[in-house]
Amino acid sequence: MTSGINQVFEKTFLPLTPTDISEQCISIHFNVLPAMERYFKCKAYLTIGSVRDHKNNYFDMTDEYISQTLSFGIMSKYKLHCWITLDSLEIIDATLATTIGVHDGPKDLIGQMLAIHPDNLPDIGSKLVYTPKILGSSYLESIGINPRSGVAFVGASSYRKPSIYTKLKSNMYSVLDKT
Repeated sequence: MTSGINQVFEKTFLPLTPTDISEQCISIHFNVLPAMERYFKCKAYLTIGSVRDHKNNYFDMTDEYISQTLSFGIMSKYKLHCWITLDSLEIIDATLATTIGVHDGPKDLIGQMLAIHPDNLPDIGSKLVYTPKILGSSYLESIGINPRSGVAFVGASSYRKPSIYTKLKSNMYSVLDKT
């Protein structure tokens, strides 16, 4: 299955270097989402949340962080991670391993992709745990991030976010708009 997914990524993107992939989970997964749906012939979802193992919180997206970013927009480096979740709940993550490998992790992680059901995640000294918080890109747009590029639209102080009632329609998380 992974070789077929690799081909979808190769057809969607020009050859990418580890630096192109590292910390680019939003833009990579958002842009490949339609190709994943065509390849698997099912609905695929941009999933935003936390990733940890027994030693590390790689991305710790708490409810407080979600509330804060919905109120004030992005103020600093993101504390979130994006991946793709299929209807059958399989996770496709093309960026986490490379990001860890580029940032002082084992170099053999660079270029690795995860495509597996979360119940079957391998235990290689520590088992990764993916915790989904939000589905879709509406949250990202609401906090001032362009999902196509993964870059904040403008500085947080001048960004006026759209109403959360119209932008965030996720059954996984909802919060009242405070603007």
